[in-house]
Amino acid sequence: ACCEADAAHFYEVIAKPVAKHFYSRLYGPTPSTPGPTEMPSVHCFGFNDVDDLSDLKLGVYWEWFEDCEAEVCTRAHVALAFLRQKGAEVVSVTIPHLDILALAHLASISGEMTFANERQFSEAPMTLEPATRIQLALGGAISGTELLASQWLRGWMMCHLDG
Repeated sequence: ACCEADAAHFYEVIAKPVAKHFYSRLYGPTPSTPGPTEMPSVHCFGFNDVDDLSDLKLGVYWEWFEDCEAEVCTRAHVALAFLRQKGAEVVSVTIPHLDILALAHLASISGEMTFANERQFSEAPMTLEPATRIQLALGGAISGTELLASQWLRGWMMCHLDG
């Protein structure tokens, strides 16, 4: 495990800043780049237009739901209270073996992501966002044996959950 300072140092060393941000490539020129257009504004139109959620049941795994900073936890509880107020039912759930499955998922998705982006990562890494370069570097460190084991664990869990 690492602390925030370790993660920040890793980010600084591995992920050099990109002059042209992904959003400018996606949406075209922005106020900081030459051109007439701007990125679309962020919006949540219609988000609160739901009055009845009485047909919605939400399962919450409290151990992970509350495994965060106090401010985030407070806001998450406010969001759940809002959903309950709209009629949603919140029930406690447990998910066996979730810690090991989280690691298996991390290995699997990281390995798959690296495989899918390997050429761009090796030939033109500066065209990727810094966080993406970090993720791909981590995925590249996963061995074939680890990747295969993660797939077996995910398959086992699906069978386990299906009963």
